[in-house]
Amino acid sequence: YQRRVHGKQWYQRRVHGKQWYQRRVHGKQWYQRRVHGQVETGFKRSAKARAADAITVVTQLSVDRLPKLRIMAARWKGPISAAVYIGCDAKEQDIKTVREAWVDIEQFTQSALDISLLFEEAPRAGRDQYYPINNLRNLALEQAATAYVFLLDVDFVPSADLSALAKQHIALLATERHALVVPAFEVEAETAKVDDLTFATVAGQFNKAVTGFHTGHFPKGHRATDFNKWLQADAPYLVEYEEYFEPYVIMRRELVPRYDERFRGYGMNKIIHLLTLHVLGTQFTVLPKHFVAAAEHAKTKDWEKTFGKNRDPARKKYITELYKEARSGLWASAI
Repeated sequence: YQRRVHGKQWYQRRVHGKQWYQRRVHGKQWYQRRVHGQVETGFKRSAKARAADAITVVTQLSVDRLPKLRIMAARWKGPISAAVYIGCDAKEQDIKTVREAWVDIEQFTQSALDISLLFEEAPRAGRDQYYPINNLRNLALEQAATAYVFLLDVDFVPSADLSALAKQHIALLATERHALVVPAFEVEAETAKVDDLTFATVAGQFNKAVTGFHTGHFPKGHRATDFNKWLQADAPYLVEYEEYFEPYVIMRRELVPRYDERFRGYGMNKIIHLLTLHVLGTQFTVLPKHFVAAAEHAKTKDWEKTFGKNRDPARKKYITELYKEARSGLWASAI
């Protein structure tokens, strides 16, 4: 059967009891994916031109994070493909807020922002209401229109001119499976604005007001980046993957696998994706002088439900077991 959503033609079908959608693109290409809620691709598309070698930031967010997207767009002078989660409670107001944010970014920044929407399903017994982070990442990735993508969370601000300077190293992605690692830092909330940071500031405040992202409580996440080496480096350098490594990377879009949509809410959702890259034989090369940074911020609702004072005791166990299952499946498929 088929129906129209916001004036656009959609095709839906059910396969083995699961809902899927199909959509024709440019009259030729078709794709399908599992749906968590209704999806609207191309809700807003920038009219700005995109260079052939442009790198698209691929990111996702809820409506309350739109100010973060605005800050990112002010620093990233290139395309951004963002997937926004629209809740049930204030759907029309949220859509209006997203539209207004897009207009502001389109008019007052040099970024070319494309936005797609994923709508929350109404709560019901037995339905997982955790934030569908990997569904959103896949949606944003699917809508990226350039050959190169930068997989980045919306809380992060790129260093000045990163969108242009990273292109100097794009040749490293021309052969084999490569991922360019952009080092990630965390800044104390009371320190200088994240979007004012320079390499000199990061170097001068390293291990003081500026630290490697989450290295205090989860060092394996970014330890392989080797921040001390980065501070001295003038050229890109290879690093060895270690389990739980979860850097932010630039890659050829065609070589980025889909995110595992079983992972929702907080915990292991990006780690399993980086493990997938490793199993596929990806080499990780760290870019010198470039970085992304995020200010300390309050924990999300899903973090609180998983690790907070009133956490669901079964949730952490579920995430741990799901990761073990996914990891075993990846290695089994590589044999």
